[in-house]
Amino acid sequence: KADSYKNEALQHSNILSGTMSSFLPVNTADNNNAWFPGSNSTKSETYVFHEYRVDHDYMETLGIEMKTGRSFSKDFPSDSLAVVINEAAMHRLGWSEEEAVGKTLSTFDGFQDSIYTVSYKVIGVVKDFNFSSLKEKIEPLIFELGKSRGFVSFKISSEDIPATINYLEDKWNEFAPSQPFAYSFLDDRFNEMYENEQKLGKIFGVFAFLAIFIAC
Repeated sequence: KADSYKNEALQHSNILSGTMSSFLPVNTADNNNAWFPGSNSTKSETYVFHEYRVDHDYMETLGIEMKTGRSFSKDFPSDSLAVVINEAAMHRLGWSEEEAVGKTLSTFDGFQDSIYTVSYKVIGVVKDFNFSSLKEKIEPLIFELGKSRGFVSFKISSEDIPATINYLEDKWNEFAPSQPFAYSFLDDRFNEMYENEQKLGKIFGVFAFLAIFIAC
């Protein structure tokens, strides 16, 4: 009932857009996969990229900007075999901004003896954004359409936020009465991640001071 919940939630005037995905650009588990340009793989040209499976509304809801090309659209059924990449992936593959859109990327699917190659058309390139800590280099990232149910995310108006949250909770209880309702704001998730890093930095600072003191 996930799609029904999302569609029902979007009926509220304060909810501007929504998306379902297993990955958010902060504090989520890595999902890596092997990709190669064209439709025939050689060992020397296979790359391991981060991979997000998302729905059609992911870019709009999370405010991810396009560099060139377009994002996924329900107007194009062929997007089921399309991917969007970030600038880091484009540079890793040695493509220019002018030639990236329309290129072919392939990966492996299946299991054990039934592994086969699936080819996707690159329809767009997004601007690089930090999907992990700011201290880490932005890695190549590929988006593809897929059923992902880890998170449902909404972009909401700043007007009467408590009432909007209550509406989302009421609808949640209609569709999933046996599942607890829990939510967080994305900026709070970012703050939590960096607070933990700051605490770790202070701990290292204390031990560095003690080491210098003992050495002296």
